[in-house]
Amino acid sequence: MESLIILFIMVVIVGGIGVSVYQEKRTEEAWTEVADRTGLTKSGGGFFSKHRLDGVYRGIPVQIFIRSERRGSGKNSSTVHFTTIEAEFSQPAWQGASISPKGFGTKILQFFGAAKSAVETGTDFDSQFVVSGVVDETLTEALKDETVQDQLHGLRNGFQNFRVENGAVRVENQEVVRDANRLIRYLERVVDRVQLLEERVGGGSMAAMGMEDIFPSAGAAESDWQSEYVGHEAGEAIW
Repeated sequence: MESLIILFIMVVIVGGIGVSVYQEKRTEEAWTEVADRTGLTKSGGGFFSKHRLDGVYRGIPVQIFIRSERRGSGKNSSTVHFTTIEAEFSQPAWQGASISPKGFGTKILQFFGAAKSAVETGTDFDSQFVVSGVVDETLTEALKDETVQDQLHGLRNGFQNFRVENGAVRVENQEVVRDANRLIRYLERVVDRVQLLEERVGGGSMAAMGMEDIFPSAGAAESDWQSEYVGHEAGEAIW
C-alpha cells in the first residue's frame, strides 16, 4: 500500500513538472514570435526569469511583461500571474495625472467627501472614473471630449485592470498569454487607442485627417474586446 502511495506521489510530481515545462515552452515560443513580428526586444524567460518585451511599436514606447502577485497568507496563499501591457504617452499633459476606474471603495469614499476627482466633466464619465494627481488645463478639456472618454471606456472594458499613471496606459489580464496572435491583438488595441488619445489631447482632429476609420470607437470594438476576456467585472485596479 505504501509503495502505491509513493508511486502516486511520484506520478503527480512528474506530471506537474511536465505541465510546467510544456507551458514554459509555449510561452517562450509565443513571446519570441511576437518579438519577431513587432520588432520589440525580448528578454527573460525560463523558470527563473519572467518573459518581457520592450521597444517602440508604431511610434509608441511599449512594455509587455508578466507580473506575479502573492495573495492570501499561510496555507491559503497562492500566486496569480498577469500579462501586463504599458504604452507611454509623449505629451506632458499626461505625465502627472492618474485615471482609474471607480470601484466600490472609491465610491464609498466619495460619498463621504473623500477621494474627490480632480476633473468633473458633467457626463457619465464622472461616475465611472476618478482623476487625480496633477491635471493641467489641456488634459482637463480633453477629458470632456466624447472621443477621449470613449477610448478610456474601451480600455477599461477590454481588460481586467486598467489605469493611466506616470504618463502611460497600463492594462492587464489575470493570465499568462501563450498565443502570439492574441498577444499582438491586445497590443494593437492598446496602441490604437493611445495614438487616438495622443491626437485628441494634442488638439488635432481625426476627422480632418480622414483617420476616423483607423481607430474604432469603444462601442464598435466592445463585443470583440469582451470576447477576448470572458468574465471580466469592473472594479478597483489592484496594483
